[in-house]
Amino acid sequence: MTLLKGPWVDLRPGEKRLTSLMVANYFFLLFFYYLLKPARDSLFLTHLEPNHLPYVYILTALVAAPVTAAYARAGLKHRLDRL
Repeated sequence: MTLLKGPWVDLRPGEKRLTSLMVANYFFLLFFYYLLKPARDSLFLTHLEPNHLPYVYILTALVAAPVTAAYARAGLKHRLDRL
């Protein structure tokens, strides 16, 4: 028996908690991304010139890549609902 059924949703009993945690995780990731991005750009622009802004994007990618890789490795070793 399913709680929700549709072309994109097949939520079974017992999956509600995990699904809620995953949705909350995704929501907060996007929320803080869109909240912090303008703050990062404006703080940067108050201290340095706008022509240096591309370097911030490159630095952000260089920092995010190892963090994402570490998170992916942790996801292989630990249960995702505990991670």
